[in-house]
Amino acid sequence: ANAILLPYVIAYNRKVSDKYAYAEKMLGLADLSKAIEEMNRKMDIPSCFKDCTEVDFNEAKFKEVLDRMSEHAWEDPCTLTNPGKPTALDVKMLFEAAYYGKAVE
Repeated sequence: ANAILLPYVIAYNRKVSDKYAYAEKMLGLADLSKAIEEMNRKMDIPSCFKDCTEVDFNEAKFKEVLDRMSEHAWEDPCTLTNPGKPTALDVKMLFEAAYYGKAVE
């Protein structure tokens, strides 16, 4: 799950932090999130949860738990250390992007 979410979270956070640009420079990468997506592809990790066949988590189940899952993630103490300060709605948007494979807005 973390490997799938990571590129989406980086895309969200890079809007508010220059640390990703610094990491890209140090690693010689043009785009860290794209590099992680490529690494995931090489390891046969799906790019979105919708395409994940390892668990029984279909769209109906996703929609059923999305609000609760978003609220729990937003309330998690780790969210306090995030470079951006996401709202519960931001977290929901990230989960939706990661489920459907959409770009983070």
